[in-house]
Amino acid sequence: MCLSGCGILPEMDDVASAYEKEKQFVRIKREALQFIIEPTKIKPEDGKISAKTRLAIVNKSKKEIPLKMDDSQILQVIARDENGVKAFERELETDKKVLAPGEELVWDIDMTMLQPSNYTWDVKLLLKSGELPDQEGVIVLYHELQKEWAQSFKWETFEHRFLPTAKQTMAYQVSNGEVMREKFQYFKEGYAQSDDSLLGTKTYFEDSTGLYLVQLQEGEHRLPNQLDSLPKTKTLLVPYPTEKGKTWETDGIKYKIVDTKREVKTKAQTFKDTVIIESLEEPKVRLYYQEGVGLIRNDVYLGGQWVESVSLLAVEK
Repeated sequence: MCLSGCGILPEMDDVASAYEKEKQFVRIKREALQFIIEPTKIKPEDGKISAKTRLAIVNKSKKEIPLKMDDSQILQVIARDENGVKAFERELETDKKVLAPGEELVWDIDMTMLQPSNYTWDVKLLLKSGELPDQEGVIVLYHELQKEWAQSFKWETFEHRFLPTAKQTMAYQVSNGEVMREKFQYFKEGYAQSDDSLLGTKTYFEDSTGLYLVQLQEGEHRLPNQLDSLPKTKTLLVPYPTEKGKTWETDGIKYKIVDTKREVKTKAQTFKDTVIIESLEEPKVRLYYQEGVGLIRNDVYLGGQWVESVSLLAVEK
């Protein structure tokens, strides 16, 4: 039966040549192309990514780089959420066949449907060569010719609001004059672990849904880094987005966001646009959270008035 050389399959030398050409092409891309993703910064309460996200491909080498091979080459960008689920896919079109040294290609991509999450971005350069049949007895490089070259990026669309992401110590003055320090030391995938001078080890978690306190087992309150073996139970401290009037229940106590734009004084300084949370049941407390800082003050309701019980003294780097 005539397969190769009869118009049904290309000559095997041609297939091998195409394969070698493709391998060299991929190698060039690994060394020379740089991918840049520059999303517009958003706040969690916005709920969506900015409509325009800039994607650029830059030739960092001193030679021209081919962008097409036999008119069968395409560029593709894929976004997967933190669970690995594909959330966005688009082919990037260009009329250019080569990319000159230092030249860049830029696309503005509309991704308004994506929600705040940690996205992995795959920018892929792939060959469309599906015309090669896979038949018994014939060496076909179909799968080899469809090899993809990809570079992945972590783009954290969620910006941490009230939880530190680097080592620092929060110093607070208590109403009795004592100074309490909370030292943040360990961080991993949205978690932060601190050592509180009064309460021992505390672990927090923050994502696009809110700020949480992670419940620890009894006897685990003065441990070194425990982020690799955390329990799953979390207590909601602050729900996101932070909207005035929002209510929720934590540990049987109802809370309400009573303000998001208040100017608040602490021992450290005066803050603006502070989020204030108030318990609606006894014991009545007020918690003050500042974006980029965290908890800055704590008041209790005594004798018919609000009394400052804890106030931020300093943030020590």
